[in-house]
Amino acid sequence: MSHASIDPVWIAKIVREVIERVKQNQMETGEQTACPISGVISVATVMEAVRGGKTELRIATKAIVTPAARDEAKLLGITITRGANNKTSADHKTTLTEKTNTRPSEMVVTDIENPERAEAISQQLSRRGIRDSATATIILSDAPSKEVYRICSSGRRAAVISSIANVDRIEKELAPQVWVLDMNTLNFVAAVNVAARILK
Repeated sequence: MSHASIDPVWIAKIVREVIERVKQNQMETGEQTACPISGVISVATVMEAVRGGKTELRIATKAIVTPAARDEAKLLGITITRGANNKTSADHKTTLTEKTNTRPSEMVVTDIENPERAEAISQQLSRRGIRDSATATIILSDAPSKEVYRICSSGRRAAVISSIANVDRIEKELAPQVWVLDMNTLNFVAAVNVAARILK
């Protein structure tokens, strides 16, 4: 299957439906506090825990924690603990701080405003054989300046990218730890190409 025949809208729709089913399943069990949270753990998930007065966020073993959620949890003092519902021993749970040197197998592309968009781009990158990178994080944003300000305020280097032509120059001049893709100027295909260039 060629890249041109893949419909990004269709992929985004499927991802959105899967995420909604996961959320619905969590709501139907009525045991979110007792059971580990599964699916995608985003900044919104961390903020919900903070609003609920929690200091620990228990997540399922296969849950995906976005880099932005990981950073926000560190800033807010929330411990993210992986493990099954009935296993509480140290052998069966791993805290976020213990995982800093061995990152979970997730793509480094995140999108707080539209997680489905990030998932669709991650899938396209996987199809191209591009895997996780320990040196770069990519955030898709409709408000890129605000996102760069937030990241730089936490002490990390960040840059806004609105064109693939700027990637090499920004890499040489700034070597950002976080790349913020301006989704107001980049379409889906352009965003995939920019992310591929960054993660090459």
